[in-house]
Formats: sequence, structure tokens, C-alpha cells
Amino acid sequence: MVERAVREKLLYVDAHYANSRGEIYIHGRERIKMIKSELESCFEITFMEDLTPLVMDVLLRVSKNGERFDALLTHFPYDKAEVVRRGNDDMEAFYRRVYGNSLQIIKRIRENHCSLPIVVYTGSSTGEKADPSTTVVCRILADSGADDFLFKSDDGFADAKKIRCALEKAIQIRSTPAG
Repeated sequence: MVERAVREKLLYVDAHYANSRGEIYIHGRERIKMIKSELESCFEITFMEDLTPLVMDVLLRVSKNGERFDALLTHFPYDKAEVVRRGNDDMEAFYRRVYGNSLQIIKRIRENHCSLPIVVYTGSSTGEKADPSTTVVCRILADSGADDFLFKSDDGFADAKKIRCALEKAIQIRSTPAG
């Protein structure tokens, strides 16, 4: 990939692994390093941990200073307590409840920053296209206002390359005038 003279500004939000133990902590941190390594030739990266309302505050503060981010890459955290309380919900109601806070945050970001490309990178699925949970999660992510979404695989290097391509595509689409 050819390095650009001006790198786009990327807000990268990923999981907070500090409370994780053992392999989850190590694997999560290594994946973040791989992604950053792949993206830093193309993007000036601002990194945050956890998709919380604080992300919206950062976006607002940056825009008030007359600047902006060119894209948002975020994980899609879920409420573990809600997973335990599965109940009798149908699959879509279950996932909407489990991802409720994340959905609301992404929807609010989309409402306030309608031209900001948003790519979601999540480990919430088996990655199999025929898996009903994948179909439901894809529909929920599309409804949230995300431009693209990728599911984690066992190959962090391949994932990082897919993320870069998805971000570049989303930026290109969002920066092209409609008409």
C-alpha cells in the first residue's frame, strides 16, 4: 500500500482487556497491536478503550475545535448479564437486548455525525454466513447505522487487512457526493 501524504484521522475503540485474565488478555492485546500496525501507515490513530458515551464526548470535543475524525472503528460490546438472562425471547429480541447500549451509542453517533464512516469489528459470531445468529447480528448492526461490520476470525493479520479495506471503502463512499 502506498503511504498517503496526509493520513486520515481514525478513532479506534476496542475492548478494555485490563480486567481480563490469561489468554484473553494476551490475545486481545496482540490483536490490537496487529490492527494498529496495519492501519498506522494510512491513519493517524486515536485509541480509546470501550464503547461508552465518552466516545461521543470525544467526537463532540474534536468537532468543536474545528477538526474531525475521518472514520470510527469500534468493537461492539455486549451485556454479559443479559446473556445469562436469555429468557424466552426470539433471537432478534435477545440480541437487541444484549447489544442495547452499544446499539444506542452507535445510533447516537450516526445521528450527530452523519457523514462519519463507522466500521464495527466484533467477535460476537461464529463467522459462518449460514449461522442464524450471524444473520441477526448483521441486521442489527446495519440498523444501527454502521457502514460495515466484520467478524473476528482466528487470523488477526487477515482481519487487520480486512479492516483497513473496509475503512478505506467506507471513507470513499461517505466522501463521494450523492447524485
